[in-house]
Amino acid sequence: MIIEIELGVLTLDVEEFSLPEIEIKLDEAMKAKQRQAFVDCLRKKDVLNEDTRTCPACGRKMKSHGFVIRKLGTLVGSVQIPRRRLKCPNCGLDHYVLDELIGKGKHTMPTIEKALYLATEISYHKTSIALKKLCGSEISHGQIQAMAKKEGAFVGQELKKAADDLFGLGLDPGELVTRTKDDTLVIAIDGGNIPDRLTKNDFEAKVGVIYGIKAQVSKNRISLVDRVAYASLEDSFKFGQRLFCLARRHGVLSAGRILAIGDGAAWIRSLVKDFFPSAIYLLDLYHLKKRISTVLNADEDEYMKNAVIGVCQRGRPDEALILLNRRQVSTKEQAEQLRKLKGYIKSNRIGIANYAHSDLFGSGAVEKAVDLLVSRRFKNRGMSWLKPGAGGMLALRLLRFNSEWDSHWNWRMKMMLEATT
Repeated sequence: MIIEIELGVLTLDVEEFSLPEIEIKLDEAMKAKQRQAFVDCLRKKDVLNEDTRTCPACGRKMKSHGFVIRKLGTLVGSVQIPRRRLKCPNCGLDHYVLDELIGKGKHTMPTIEKALYLATEISYHKTSIALKKLCGSEISHGQIQAMAKKEGAFVGQELKKAADDLFGLGLDPGELVTRTKDDTLVIAIDGGNIPDRLTKNDFEAKVGVIYGIKAQVSKNRISLVDRVAYASLEDSFKFGQRLFCLARRHGVLSAGRILAIGDGAAWIRSLVKDFFPSAIYLLDLYHLKKRISTVLNADEDEYMKNAVIGVCQRGRPDEALILLNRRQVSTKEQAEQLRKLKGYIKSNRIGIANYAHSDLFGSGAVEKAVDLLVSRRFKNRGMSWLKPGAGGMLALRLLRFNSEWDSHWNWRMKMMLEATT
C-alpha cells in the first residue's frame, strides 16, 4: 500500500514580512505541516488491513471501539495521535494497532537520537532547552537522562557477546584488520575518575586505545588512522576480556610487535600480563617524569632529577634507584615521598627497562581519549554521577569517539523495524 501525503499550499504575503520574519514564518508553517502529515500517515497505517485484524490472544476477528489519543514527541514537536481501539468480542482483549508501530516510548527514535547526540556534549538540562529551541521537541532533562541510561545498554552488545563467546566458548571472533610481522600494534590503557554522587568520592572509567598506523597530517600533527577504543566502568578483568577481543579484531595476533603502555597502575600491569603476555610493556614516560619531578622539586635537586630521568630513558631503572638512594632528606614527609617514588620505579622496573627496546615512550593517545571520553563530559564544575547513568553516557560518548554513532542508530532503527513486522 502506497501512502501519499498532501502538504497543501502555504500562502504568505511577502510584502508584509522582513527577511527574518519570512524565514521564521516558513519554519513554523512547515513544522505544522510536518506534524499534520505525521498524524495523517499514522491514521492511514492504522486502518491498513482493518478487515483482517484478529485477536492476538484467541484469533477471533476484532471490532473497532473508537479512538484513544496518545501524545508522541517528534522532531517537530509533540503530536496528538488518535489510536484506533480494537476489542475482541470473544475474550474482551483491547488492542491498539498503532502501538505495534510506535512502541511504548513517549518519543520517536529519531527524536531520541538527536537528544542523546546533544547530551553527549552538554548537560541534560541544556540539552532539553536546546531541543525545544532548535526543533520544538519537548523532552525534560530527566527523560533524557533516562534515555541515555537505557540506550547505553544497547551500545557494544555485539563486542560484549563476541568477548563472552571467546572466553566462555572458545569461539574466535576473527580479524577485521590483518597486520604483518613488520607491523607494530600499540595498546594504551589508562583510567579517568568520575565524581560519585553516592559516596562523594570518585569511581574509575577504564579506557583502552588500540592503533597501529600513523599518518602525518600537518607539520606538527600526526593522525592515528586506525585508532579504536573501548571504555567502561567494568572491573579490570571484564574490561580486559573485551579490550582483548577488540584487539583481536584489529590484528593483535598477526602484528609482529605489540607495545602496551600504561601509567604504572597495578591493575594495568596485571591486565597486560593476563591478556597481552607477548606485549612489550612500557611505563608512560610522562607519568614517570611527573612522579620524579614531584619529589625532586628543589633547585638543588635539578641535577639529580635530570640524571634519574636520563638513566630511566635509557632503560636502566636499577641505576635510577641507586641515584635515589643517595638523596638526602630532612623531613619525614620527604622520606615518605622518596620511599613511594622508589616503590613506583621498582613496581614498574620492566616497563622502564623496556625503553631500551622501543622508541615509543608516551601514552598520548589514551590520555587524549580519557580527556575526550571522560573529562570533558563528566568532570565539569558541580557535576556528580551515579554509576548506571555514567555507564550509559560513557557508552554513548564511545560511539562518537569511534565514529560509530550513525551505524549504531541504523542498527537500532533496523531492530525497531524488525520488531514491528
